[in-house]
Amino acid sequence: MLEQICNCTSLRSTSTSDSLSRACAIKFTRMCYRTSSALQLRLYAQRNSFTKMDEKRNSAVDWDEFVSRMIIELHGEDAVLTKEMRQPPINHPPLFQSSGHRHPITRILFFPAVKQDKTPESADGRFVTLSKDGTINFWSPSFEHEKTCYCKSNEKRVHPTWVTDMVCLPDINMIGISSTERNLRFYDTMAMRFELRIVITSFEKAVTCMAYHMGSTSDGISHIVTGDMGGHVRIFSFGKGLIIEGRAEVKAGARGPFSFTAGDDVKVYHYKAIKKGILPLLLVTEYLESHPGGEWVKQVAFCPILRSFISCCGSSSEKSLVLRDVRTSIKVDYVFNVPHGVHCFAVNEARFMLATGGSDCAVRIWNAYVPNKAVIAFTGHHAAICGVEFMEGYRILSMSSDKCIKIWGIGDASCIQTYNQLTSEIGEHTRLAVYFHHGFKKLIVGSSKIAFIPYGPQEDESNKDGTTHFQSVTKALYNTLFKCLVTVGNDSAIMIWDVWTGKCSSILTEAHTRMEYGLQVPIEITAAAFDPISQQLLITGARDGTLKIWNFNSGLCIRHMSIERNCEVTSVLWLQNRILAVGWNRHITEFADLDSTELVPDENRRGSLGSTWPTIPRCAAKYAGSNLAEKFDGKQWETRHSEDVVCAVANPPQSLATGSYNGELILWRLETAQPYRQYHVGNPLDRVKLDFKKTRPTDNEIMDNLYTNETSKSTARSPRFGTTNSKKSSSHISSRMTTMVWCHCISHNPPQGQMKQETDNQKESISDYGFLGSFLAIHSVGDYVVTMTTDQNNEYLFTGDSAGYLKVWLLKNYFASNPQPKIVMPMYRLQFPFLLRDRWNGKAKRAIKGQDLPILLSSHQAHLRAITHIEYISEGKIIVSCSSDCSVRVWTLGGRYIGTLGQNRPWPDLEHGKEVDNMPLRTPYDVAKVASFTTMKVLNGANIGHRSHSCCDIIQSEDAITDYDLKTRVYGRRANKDHPLGTYFKLPKRSGKVHPPPKIDRSYGFLVPAYEHIHCPHPGKLELTTPLSVVRIQKQREMTLEQDMPAVQVSSKINENSGQKKPKKSSPCARFIN
Repeated sequence: MLEQICNCTSLRSTSTSDSLSRACAIKFTRMCYRTSSALQLRLYAQRNSFTKMDEKRNSAVDWDEFVSRMIIELHGEDAVLTKEMRQPPINHPPLFQSSGHRHPITRILFFPAVKQDKTPESADGRFVTLSKDGTINFWSPSFEHEKTCYCKSNEKRVHPTWVTDMVCLPDINMIGISSTERNLRFYDTMAMRFELRIVITSFEKAVTCMAYHMGSTSDGISHIVTGDMGGHVRIFSFGKGLIIEGRAEVKAGARGPFSFTAGDDVKVYHYKAIKKGILPLLLVTEYLESHPGGEWVKQVAFCPILRSFISCCGSSSEKSLVLRDVRTSIKVDYVFNVPHGVHCFAVNEARFMLATGGSDCAVRIWNAYVPNKAVIAFTGHHAAICGVEFMEGYRILSMSSDKCIKIWGIGDASCIQTYNQLTSEIGEHTRLAVYFHHGFKKLIVGSSKIAFIPYGPQEDESNKDGTTHFQSVTKALYNTLFKCLVTVGNDSAIMIWDVWTGKCSSILTEAHTRMEYGLQVPIEITAAAFDPISQQLLITGARDGTLKIWNFNSGLCIRHMSIERNCEVTSVLWLQNRILAVGWNRHITEFADLDSTELVPDENRRGSLGSTWPTIPRCAAKYAGSNLAEKFDGKQWETRHSEDVVCAVANPPQSLATGSYNGELILWRLETAQPYRQYHVGNPLDRVKLDFKKTRPTDNEIMDNLYTNETSKSTARSPRFGTTNSKKSSSHISSRMTTMVWCHCISHNPPQGQMKQETDNQKESISDYGFLGSFLAIHSVGDYVVTMTTDQNNEYLFTGDSAGYLKVWLLKNYFASNPQPKIVMPMYRLQFPFLLRDRWNGKAKRAIKGQDLPILLSSHQAHLRAITHIEYISEGKIIVSCSSDCSVRVWTLGGRYIGTLGQNRPWPDLEHGKEVDNMPLRTPYDVAKVASFTTMKVLNGANIGHRSHSCCDIIQSEDAITDYDLKTRVYGRRANKDHPLGTYFKLPKRSGKVHPPPKIDRSYGFLVPAYEHIHCPHPGKLELTTPLSVVRIQKQREMTLEQDMPAVQVSSKINENSGQKKPKKSSPCARFIN
């Protein structure tokens, strides 16, 4: 048996696959299970799969390590890891809007538009809201108010009735309403109307809830499911495909039993008459006492795939939820008994799953056909559940009556997010109506007001490249052993990618956290490095000064360290037998490697995290006599920098170089941990004198250096915005260091390693003999180099600046010793399109005009924001760039764009471990909008295929071009004698007439100038027309005046005869004449 096990093991170790197959793992497990339990399997690592199992790095794999790795790999095959699984689904605050109702909203539905093939249009339709007083509001898809209608009884009543529920029937353009009058009302909504058409009355109990299922085809059968206050469930079925036994066939109209003609009165039917078939096209099926008597049905639903209906009641622990088959030949009931009843449920018919929520504050997941026990029970709510919904990505959304929303992951049975931003503005102690629209990805909550909560990413990323992390990406490290790329970022996530397929193999979230008010808050990861010997371990440094060592294959944290509290780790170096970390504490902190001490189990000491790895480094033995070994994890070197240390680079086993924010550069001996040379980039020709202390520091001085007081902690700041207090460096404040890299190709006599450092606007070279030179690495004022790296042979130098430009420099012949290396420029021109000649040089070429060395091979904009890190993969000649725009992009050496890790587009076909060539030309979506000519030239491969051969000849033979050719030739061909633009439009000539200056009328002074030359036509005589109505009134008054004239004359004669002077009394007509 043991020989069979060894044969199986050797067979799998020599396989070309990277991981053990599942079949072999099962076979291997069965063999080992039959053997003695004390048998320890020693599988010596010969392939990567066994190296991943070797967590202790002792070249042996025991049974526990083997089983753990099998579980991780099998789980990785089943679960697809994407960045959406880490992102909180709800990232935006709610938007509130007035509901337009006097009472709280009880129901929110979407009334979709229906196509001709009877399929609903999810993006076209109207939202409908209902309150218990019968007010119905119609809203547009963007929730703009369209119409308000009122649902009133067709009979006159003293007391108003309450509306209990509403259902939309989009295929027949009707809305069904249930009320406490024990009736159902159906309203016609065609052409924005709201008219009552059909009423079904005299139900035994009032209907409390309804649901509607629309037939999928024109001949399909539609169902209206109702539940009442007595625990009864009824199904009203209608459609062209419905065949009812015992009833005569009637030709069905477009609306079936709900058809009507214009001018008809409201049709009122008794429920018992409906059961007897007064409407031959409507079939009623009763399921009496589906729930215990007196229990109100809270929710109903019809499931066409399950061929059943589901109903629930809210307070009974027996028959809390019932799933019943609607086929007459199969009478099977699945009864779910849930403590304290079920208030709401959701159905996932594709997976045969049910989700329930009730007053016990628990969300349960059930198999639809296994009612005995719930699959998962989620607890965490503190109030009754009022709504549940299945979401994309194998998730569940639940909402409780205290306005708390939770997102649950079904796969790992965990709570993904808790959302508590719904304030009391939506309503206090009122019923909540919840509706989720899957097309708009919007959660709508209604009560006194309406709240809109966007779910998931809002932008359409189908035409975009997407992002890799959710915050700025800090590092991207390529592991040559496992052929994978590890990225870390400010979102405190560690992601492992396969560069050749573009897939993410594993994700570790919240790698560094701290406690704030009882909650775990993630901390940004600022530095990372691999184990240089085995490359099985990864160390990460965070902004709060903590460092962790990980087995990134299994996600296990092996060791926890810290340089200083609230002190950012800017760089970490993992050398042989030691780990060096630098940061805002202005000095170097040294930790022991895991292999440098014996395994001492200690679960109480800081940094052990329950593991058996050592917590006291070998360098701490130096202070054993001063009983300080129990107080800190690492040894801190002598403080020589006057500002924050922002970068560090090592040349093992001799030297170490550190650079500070104010431009100080210090070289250290790794063997003695003492500085031996100091420079300042502001004045690189002068060497700064070093002062050495002869006495050993006391315990108090050690503590002062290791644990800086609160005053010094307050001076820790961001390297980009800090200021220096040193008088010595105040004159060089304009030069600030950002990154360094050690180069071995620059040789001097005797050969010594050279180091390159970057300042704000240039790059400098320094050797053991001092400053060698500098060159300009940017082409825009205000930019500066952020990161740089070289290949293994130091042939190329890759730089990334704050503007997002990625540049490749030829480092092979830069400060090279005799004999000079041979440079074949035609070969580089074929590889780098940037070197091809342009008619007009771009800004990148103009910036380095007169700068012979190093040669700029390529320059293009890779990101819209600063590039934070560059990684070069020599196996495929691939460049990986990280940026603060949350993306990690992959490029060829010549500048062709391969893709963004985490993109939605398919990844190009890349052969594992081979050089990438013949890539399709593509430009990043965001860069294409603002890219310059030079960037587009590099990304498009210079596009020289469409040019004529003569043009290519001109470009290749640059020296053969003369001034005469440039003036008289166009793309290698002589210019035509005719005008190159051909005929063109000419403006008409001026008439030459000179207009006299205007004369100003100054008769009114200088306040109102008038121009005499502006002539206005004389208005002439205006004829005024009298309206006919006025003419008619005038004629009537004239006739009245003529009739009153004789009476006036008689009265005047009488007055004359009497001789008395009396005042004249004028008639109304006379007064009108006067």
